[in-house]
Amino acid sequence: LCLFKYLWRQLVLTCNSFGSRLINQQKYPKALEILEKAQGLISYDKMVDPDTANELKAFVKDAYGHYYAKRNKPNAALQYVTAAVNMHRRRNDPLNVSKCRLHSAYVLFQLGRYDESARTMKDILDMVENGSLQSQGNSDDYQLVLLVAVTYHNIAVHQLTVGRIGDACISSQNARRLARLCLSVSSRYIHNFEATHKRALSELTS
Repeated sequence: LCLFKYLWRQLVLTCNSFGSRLINQQKYPKALEILEKAQGLISYDKMVDPDTANELKAFVKDAYGHYYAKRNKPNAALQYVTAAVNMHRRRNDPLNVSKCRLHSAYVLFQLGRYDESARTMKDILDMVENGSLQSQGNSDDYQLVLLVAVTYHNIAVHQLTVGRIGDACISSQNARRLARLCLSVSSRYIHNFEATHKRALSELTS
């Protein structure tokens, strides 16, 4: 039974991941169909204990936040991502709290709430620096490095938007440097990181 529960959890995670990939590909109806399937799988209480159900529900809510952000509906996105943050926080899962807070920072940026977005990203870096996000194994180590890399990249985008070009060059370089340390999980981000750094350097010299 334990094996079946493990496989059931992996099935939900796979659905959620596939749904997020479809969102990135702008295949929105199919993405919603997959996310609804993930929600349905969570409801099988014989296969999912309450704590795991809350964990999976938080992942799915975050994916819905991603969906609404992509559809340019940031108010709805913020509701879903905030719910995911709160669910992960109740489970005492600081790494996933920080991942979702990074997503909320992006949505706040969409809403033009630049100061709140910047403060949220600074909070994430502060948590990393003070050891609040200490990981539990090699896989989490890579995820933590990726989290910091993406945070620096998004900070660079924010700094470019508000005209802090020199700071953006430093932040984007930090993102590139960290991404090289976790290529097994960062490869799909490298192109965006390089483009942002080139843009920052171009604006610095123009």
